[in-house]
Amino acid sequence: MNWLIGWLVFLAILIIIELITLGFTTICFACGAGLAAILAVFNAPEWTQCVAFVIVSFVMFAFVRPAARKKIKRGRRRERALKLVGQRGRVISEIDNWKGIGQIRVQGQDWSAVSEEENVVIPVGAIVDVTGVYEDKLIICLDELMDGNVELQFSEGTLDPTYNGSNSKW
Repeated sequence: MNWLIGWLVFLAILIIIELITLGFTTICFACGAGLAAILAVFNAPEWTQCVAFVIVSFVMFAFVRPAARKKIKRGRRRERALKLVGQRGRVISEIDNWKGIGQIRVQGQDWSAVSEEENVVIPVGAIVDVTGVYEDKLIICLDELMDGNVELQFSEGTLDPTYNGSNSKW
């Protein structure tokens, strides 16, 4: 019963630390401590409890933690992108939806961007407004101040699978 109390106290401490830090580190060890506590309830030998703690903690740390951190990081990036909606930026790399290229600089940060208009190419230097977020890219439109001041080109992209940008067949 001593080991059970020890594991439960250790588990509680690890959970408190995780709630404070949110680093997905101590939660891995808390899972190991939880399993060890369950084994202690069933009077498993102390060495079994310790081995279970080490194995579960290692597996959680090696496999679950990286996946969880990646998911959280992606969510945070989307939150940052949503805060940029309504902001003005400058095109730093030509935006062409058909080619899947384009970047803008907004508030000192570089972001991949797509245009609301499918068939235009927005040149470098154009001023754009952020109107939304699609996955991890900003959706932009040409700022009304630039209307008439920027010569937009039509994208060479097409839905015709035989088109390759020239008059010859491929």
